Amino acid sequence: MFPSNSTFPSTGDLPSPDLPMDGTYFDVNIPSAVNPWNFFIQPYKDGKELKQWMLNLQEYYNTGPGSKKYQLTLNDVKPGECYVALHHPDNTWYRACVNQTIDNDSISAFFVDYGQYVVLNLKQLKPLHSKFKKLPFQVLKARLSGITPVGQKWSVDDCRIFQELVVGKQFVCTIKEIGRDILHDNDNVLSVFLIDTSTNVDIQIHRLLIRKGIAVPIKT
Repeated sequence: MFPSNSTFPSTGDLPSPDLPMDGTYFDVNIPSAVNPWNFFIQPYKDGKELKQWMLNLQEYYNTGPGSKKYQLTLNDVKPGECYVALHHPDNTWYRACVNQTIDNDSISAFFVDYGQYVVLNLKQLKPLHSKFKKLPFQVLKARLSGITPVGQKWSVDDCRIFQELVVGKQFVCTIKEIGRDILHDNDNVLSVFLIDTSTNVDIQIHRLLIRKGIAVPIKT
């Protein structure tokens, strides 16, 4: 199972999701992606529970006890701890863990259920009630195993093609190993294979990228 002592982007005292580590197939969602070496997976089995938790979170902080005004100060906010944050673009509350303070009013944070790094004003933060800490954090950093870019790095077109292939979709996944994230060396990243089983013929995404000419197999 997913090792409890492995670290991913700051998740405070939230529990870790249980994921198979022995090559077992399991279903995942892809909520966001940058390129084949930088994307996030969510366990599909927790999807319904996450939706209900999000509804409860909105109710609690919009009209319930959490709706009361509460102004955190910079001294109240500790890197590595989880809070609830109002994301203005969609006016939605999310569980967010603070990475670092930027200045007297701003912090950088990570949405632990949907895989997004954001810069927030302190006014957008509130303490996270303990009842919303029971659900394991829902996103894990991942990278496709077995391939490398054709060039020195993934191009803009490579990124766009990959995003169109995977974001917002469900896949069967196997985890090959856990390694360090080259972008954030304090975090771990899962090396995985993604399989699209939505058609009559299963499609392995890393092989599809090779056929499209935007990746080459890693020589072993």
